Amino acid sequence: MFTTVIISITILLSLLTFCFVVLRGVSNPRSMLFGTVVHRGVDRQRRTVALTFDDGPDDSVTPVILEILRREKVPAAFFVIGSNAVDQSALLSKIHADGHVLGNHSFTHSHGGSLRWSRYWDEEFARTDALISSAIGLRPAFFRPPMGLRNPRMMKSARNRGYTTITWSCRGFDGVRTTSKRILARLARTIRSGSIIVLHDGTDPFGRRDPQATIDALPLLIAKIRARGFEFVRLDELIGVEPYLPADHDGDAVSSFLGDHPERH
Repeated sequence: MFTTVIISITILLSLLTFCFVVLRGVSNPRSMLFGTVVHRGVDRQRRTVALTFDDGPDDSVTPVILEILRREKVPAAFFVIGSNAVDQSALLSKIHADGHVLGNHSFTHSHGGSLRWSRYWDEEFARTDALISSAIGLRPAFFRPPMGLRNPRMMKSARNRGYTTITWSCRGFDGVRTTSKRILARLARTIRSGSIIVLHDGTDPFGRRDPQATIDALPLLIAKIRARGFEFVRLDELIGVEPYLPADHDGDAVSSFLGDHPERH
């Protein structure tokens, strides 16, 4: 009886440990369990940080963000959702022309994407790459997983496409309803040399976030970070990786069905 209890407890603890390790690999931005990710800069002696934005482009929010960045002379990286970029070629071109980097943030940003297989991710990547390539003539080298969630098939597909997978060091949690004060307070505690900062320029179709909080926080955040002696550099400079890949047929191969799927899923 006692032996049976011990065995049962051992099995339960083993299962719990396994689940913990897997969940950490799925969601922790620093975990390398399923493949290499970049979550901070390579030179931690330099007081440099990189600003990144997720979930755009949005024609009511992204231009406002771009104007703040232009005024403050701050470079950034924009990880775009492909379904948001349909018919937004001019906005993608402006992001690029303003000196910022464009990266792939999937096509649908599905909450169930971390459970999907390689073929699903091949299509997600290719469709978004095609939109970016058609706008700026370059294929992105950077991919950020939706919500940072990863699985082995996603990471294998990303490697096969030549991506560098980017997560983050700190985030303002402005992807949910918040205030500019909370965004500033959270980031002020977590910024370090080499930090990759995540904010959002996309809107939430369900109304769960207010992009005005991000807009109001951004100039104050820039001022606070600079006051601490940090310099803003572009993501590719921070991590020492080229932001675009050589053109190949992959993007062209999917451009034919972009018109068949114009709606966001």
